[in-house]
Amino acid sequence: MAQTIKIKRSSSNATPTSLDSGELAYSFKSDSKKLFIGDASNNVLPIGGQAFTEKLDLIGAPNGSAAADTRVVASPANLGVIRIGSGLSIASNGVVSANNQVTTSAVASAGALMTTGGTMTGDLQFGDDTDSGQLRIKMGASDDLQMYHHITSGSFLREVGTGDLFIQSDGAGIRMRIEDSGSNLLQIHATATETKLGYAGNTKLTTKTGGVEISGSVVATGLDINGNADISGTTILGDDVTFTGASGNIVFDKSDDSLEFADDVKASFGASGDLKIFHDGTSSPNASMIEESGAGNLIIKGSNLEVRSSTDELYAQFVQDSVSKLYCDNAQKLSTKSDGVLITGELQSTTLDVNGDADISGDLILGGDLKITGDINQQNISVTDLDVTDKTITVGVGQTAADSSNSGITVDGANAKIVYEYDTSSSSGKFEMDQGTGSQAAILTAANWGTEYTGAVDGGQF
Repeated sequence: MAQTIKIKRSSSNATPTSLDSGELAYSFKSDSKKLFIGDASNNVLPIGGQAFTEKLDLIGAPNGSAAADTRVVASPANLGVIRIGSGLSIASNGVVSANNQVTTSAVASAGALMTTGGTMTGDLQFGDDTDSGQLRIKMGASDDLQMYHHITSGSFLREVGTGDLFIQSDGAGIRMRIEDSGSNLLQIHATATETKLGYAGNTKLTTKTGGVEISGSVVATGLDINGNADISGTTILGDDVTFTGASGNIVFDKSDDSLEFADDVKASFGASGDLKIFHDGTSSPNASMIEESGAGNLIIKGSNLEVRSSTDELYAQFVQDSVSKLYCDNAQKLSTKSDGVLITGELQSTTLDVNGDADISGDLILGGDLKITGDINQQNISVTDLDVTDKTITVGVGQTAADSSNSGITVDGANAKIVYEYDTSSSSGKFEMDQGTGSQAAILTAANWGTEYTGAVDGGQF
């Protein structure tokens, strides 16, 4: 038959006053903390005879006081420091300290790490961090440097303080390498003279003393260059481009497919800018200009050139190996020909100098004098009627009397003529009226001037 063990329940921490035989009781009194048992006479007897704070086997004096055996130090409230030998101790807060290097070959099975010294031959494993700040390697008095793996965000080497994060090598350089599942390789190689950034085994960016060198394309949402840009290849710009000037800009407007110049902003050509194209915004009215300011000519070339108005009316037309035409109100007025020009409409001129023949099929109306210079036999004027308003026709103008001999008017067909003949034997010349057969019909001299003559000339009569 099994024995029954009774444990007395008390509502206070006082030492029990009586216990049945074999009954147990525990006193939580601060100065005793004992177990008690009742004997056959119902007396209360302590088990062990001493309090926990007193020295048991292998337990030293309280709080590390000098005692014969100090391998375990205890206090009234808790077990304090456990010392193993003279070099290893375990404090009540869980810190394990060693005076010398500790080497173990069973780290995984030990389940603990040393705070100083030591050599590890196995893996050091941390679980995933979940934003709790736990399961991290932390360094520095304020845990500024941290290394951890986040359960969803990846792996981190993080400086959480106010200082910088330095990755430093005293060797030839630093290499960082990232490889994805497709074996595309991102590599960073930094040395004392340059840093290279590579992709898929090829260098794409290299730092230089004057900047960076890029191999391949650059894709950017913005580009701000404060200095000079030296581009040896093709530049493709996919949107508007603005060239900022001192007083006006040049803009390539993508939506309008146009290169737009502000007023007085010039497109200049030539080493000295001799040719300029611009819109003059200061003149009145404003004008658009094509200006050749150098010593050369302004040449416009084309096999078929046209000058038109803003409403598409023709001003001028020039055709290679053919005619050139000028227009007024979109109507042709002058056209070149192989032997001259063709004028449609009226010709108005303050002077008219004709060196060859003039073939006038209509009326010739002269508002001023008609002067013919040169030999009349070589310069002919053929008209149906000649009306002289001043009633006088003068021939031999500016000539001497001798040079004016045989000057006059001849009626073609009848050969009748009235001419002046110079006579060296008289004091003055004479005026002859010839009937056309060579015979003189009448002679007027100073002696018979004023006498009236009437005679027949080829059926006509003077």
